[in-house]
Amino acid sequence: MAGKLSKLARSIFSHPGVKIASLVIAIILWFIAQIYEIQERTITIPIKFTDIPTNLVISEATEYISVRASGLGKDLLGIKQGDIYLEVSLNEYEAGEHLVEVKKNAIVIPEGSSINIVGFGGRNTIAVRIEEIEYRWVPIVVFLRGMPAEDYIISGDISKSPSFALIKGKSSLINKVDFVRTTPVDISQVTEDVHTTATVVSSLSGIVVVEPNNVNIGVGISRISR
Repeated sequence: MAGKLSKLARSIFSHPGVKIASLVIAIILWFIAQIYEIQERTITIPIKFTDIPTNLVISEATEYISVRASGLGKDLLGIKQGDIYLEVSLNEYEAGEHLVEVKKNAIVIPEGSSINIVGFGGRNTIAVRIEEIEYRWVPIVVFLRGMPAEDYIISGDISKSPSFALIKGKSSLINKVDFVRTTPVDISQVTEDVHTTATVVSSLSGIVVVEPNNVNIGVGISRISR
């Protein structure tokens, strides 16, 4: 009997089509097992900071942390960026550099998921640098684009009202700002005085213009006497 089965097996696997079908079936069975078996893997998740006091801002912080997660293979394979994240509250922290110890119960998992956080993949501490938000008045500089028409020049001072803007930003950055500017005011080929408004903007990321939003601008244009 054993000899007949051995002969039958050799007969079956001597056909290429049967070999391919067997391989496909094996792959399918393996894939199904991977989907519905409980597995464990290390994943990297983002960190979200909450409850930041209004007078403070994060200047530097750890952005991601590694955790060990277990669950059905299909759930682990289906994880998208941001589905799972670590939530860290900063409501009790002041300005300065901090090493924050985090707990796995602060990790947010999609509702209904089989995923469970086993622990952290490395250290369970994150670094956070917090700075105070400061305010400062700085001059507004009018940004002109283009040149008047031939035989015309800019005459006199360029007027602006108001002349100063209130800005805010983290303490390490705000003292580096000497002025803010307007959006471009086009004077290309003009032959008469320009009166317009422009928006006040900061060219430095992290610095916000509190007020004013807009400024009134006057540019005197004169004809060259020949």
